[in-house]
Amino acid sequence: MTDHDPGWGPALTKAWLVPLPILGRRALADARPMITQLRMLHLGYAFALVVLLTLALVMTADSPEEQVERLPLIITAGVALGTLGTLLALRSRPPAFAAPDPIISVRTMAFLNVMFSMVPALVGLVAVFLGGGLPAFLMGFAVSLPLMLATVPTRRSVTRLVQAANPDDSGDGAWARLLEA
Repeated sequence: MTDHDPGWGPALTKAWLVPLPILGRRALADARPMITQLRMLHLGYAFALVVLLTLALVMTADSPEEQVERLPLIITAGVALGTLGTLLALRSRPPAFAAPDPIISVRTMAFLNVMFSMVPALVGLVAVFLGGGLPAFLMGFAVSLPLMLATVPTRRSVTRLVQAANPDDSGDGAWARLLEA
C-alpha cells in the first residue's frame, strides 16, 4: 500500500466530463486511485452547478423587471438552510454505517454528500420556473457550490467516518485503500 496522495491534478483534468452521460461514466471508471474518482465526482457536479447557473441566467435574461414571487424564494431559502444544517450535522457526527468494508461507507457518504449538496441549487432552478426569478437560483447556488467543494473526501473525513462505525479502527487502512491504484 502507498500513502502517496495524487492531489487534485488528475481529478481536475477530466472532472468536467462527469456530468456527461457516457463520457462521465468512462472517465470515472478509468480514474485511479479511488480518491481521484471521488474528487472527480464532486468537481464534476460542481461544474454541473455552473451549467445550471448559465441556464438560469439565460432563462431570466429576457424577463422584465417584474415583481418576483416570494413563495419560491422562501421555499428555496428553507431548503438551502435545511440542507446546510443536515450536512453540518453529518460532518460533526458522521453516521455509523454497518458496512462490512469501510470503503463502502466512505463511498456511500461521498454520494450522499453530492446528493445533499445539489439539492438547494436544483430547488432554486425549479423556483425560477415558478416565478422566483434569478435570486431564487442564486440563493440555492450560493449554498450548493461551497457545500459541494467542502464535502470532498479528505483523510480527516475518511478517518472520522470509519471511526464512527468502528471506534477501534484508526481509519488509516481505509485511506490507504483509497490511494491504491
